[in-house]
Amino acid sequence: MSDENPLYGYALLPGPAIIAWQAYSWLRTGIWTPIPVSKMFNYFEWPIPHTSWLGLQSIIDWLFDIPASLIVFLISFLFMIVCFVGVALFQNYQAHRKST
Repeated sequence: MSDENPLYGYALLPGPAIIAWQAYSWLRTGIWTPIPVSKMFNYFEWPIPHTSWLGLQSIIDWLFDIPASLIVFLISFLFMIVCFVGVALFQNYQAHRKST
């Protein structure tokens, strides 16, 4: 399948690209710049959920403190899997359509 469209692998690049930028910044300044998911939400001006339930709020805070590079990589990986499955289903549909 990769011979047909070699661009699928590029979907995985945004996560490592964030880490590469952080490493570049660290090498220049000596200060590691953390980029949690909450910083991405603030950048895009998306609201961060808040609740009065203390346990739920601590789970939300923990999730929003996860490194953005990990989340972006996982989302890219899931996107690539969906694309592979979609292409496989479409090819299977075309093969069955031609045989009937």
